[in-house]
Amino acid sequence: MMETEKPDGTVKDELRGMRILVIALIIGVVIMAVTIIGLKFFVSPATGKGAVPSKNLFLYMSFGIAFFCLLAAWISYKKKLAIIKGSTMSLRSKLAQYRSVVIMYMALCEGAALFSVIAFFIEGKFPVLIVTAVMLVFMLRKFPLSENVIRELELDWQEQQELIK
Repeated sequence: MMETEKPDGTVKDELRGMRILVIALIIGVVIMAVTIIGLKFFVSPATGKGAVPSKNLFLYMSFGIAFFCLLAAWISYKKKLAIIKGSTMSLRSKLAQYRSVVIMYMALCEGAALFSVIAFFIEGKFPVLIVTAVMLVFMLRKFPLSENVIRELELDWQEQQELIK
């Protein structure tokens, strides 16, 4: 008896997998931030009292890194999204390409967010966590909801129906 091939899953499964990945990245940042903030109340900053004052070095570094990461994420996202939108590939292929674009965008945002959490751990200055919050907002803005994917990829009616069915 010949065994039939199992389908790789629906397009909706692809989108669900992308959502799970993005949620995991966001939760990772939140867990690290909450852990480090919790440690702040039990342990003094890593620089300690005898350290040379940094004059907010890590705060400025966090903002600078966040700016460059966001700029790189935005430019890369727009360029690669234009390529996907201009292609004639199948919806499944478009989603696979879109997933790699979203992962790159999220990785850049997550890197800046995690750096700011580490900077907070080192210096213990709460304003550096603004970067973490801002980066989380940018990550949430690219969350792969069906509506966002349809809008971002400019899917035609048939592709939209395949995505939401």
